[in-house]
Amino acid sequence: MYTILKENDIISSVFPKGVKRNKENTKGWLMSHFDVSAVRLYLYTISKNADQQSLNKLTTYVQKKIENKEFYSFWWTDFVYTLYYLFKASIYLKEDTIQSFVKNYIEENYSFNKLTTSFKSNNFYIGMLLGIYCEDEGFYYKNKKNAQLIASQLISTQYEDGSWESTPSLRIFKPSIINPQEHLLDPVKDISTSRIDKLFVDYNRLFTSSKCYESLQQYKEVCEKTGIIF
Repeated sequence: MYTILKENDIISSVFPKGVKRNKENTKGWLMSHFDVSAVRLYLYTISKNADQQSLNKLTTYVQKKIENKEFYSFWWTDFVYTLYYLFKASIYLKEDTIQSFVKNYIEENYSFNKLTTSFKSNNFYIGMLLGIYCEDEGFYYKNKKNAQLIASQLISTQYEDGSWESTPSLRIFKPSIINPQEHLLDPVKDISTSRIDKLFVDYNRLFTSSKCYESLQQYKEVCEKTGIIF
């Protein structure tokens, strides 16, 4: 979990006294964010009270963004967070366009031997990647070597108390920032628990550990279903 900022703390840290908020200096926060849309799509799919018209509109919006290659990660340091929720939503919806996009993107960019050292050391993202592989039995079977390598790494790096080490993954930019790729944050220097324009620390490793545990449980279940020994 991450520290929840109070509104006054946010305002005072971003807008000093005498500086007024306007459309320009809050444009980054107010624009649509693809990673947020992915999570919202997933929440719509699992909600019993979701409005079907809103769900259809959001699905079409995501499809068009994918078709026009207008996808990115704004609040998170890696796109795998967005892919994770897109894939889960597409499975629920039985939506082929989004599902195929995620599968192809993962296979092209996230095979284990292509992963950077920084990504491999981020257990939160590694857990999400394993969760994607295990969400669909056919996709898991096709990529079982990658899934097995990730699972082995997670098992070997788990602490005795059951948790996993965390790496700052959530980023909170200044509200005027529009393109996160042009405003990179240093994973060593730009770390905080309560300030803007920083990478945020995982509170007591809970966010990371819960994701790793959930993905390993999925891995165990898909191994049993496919007859592959865990």
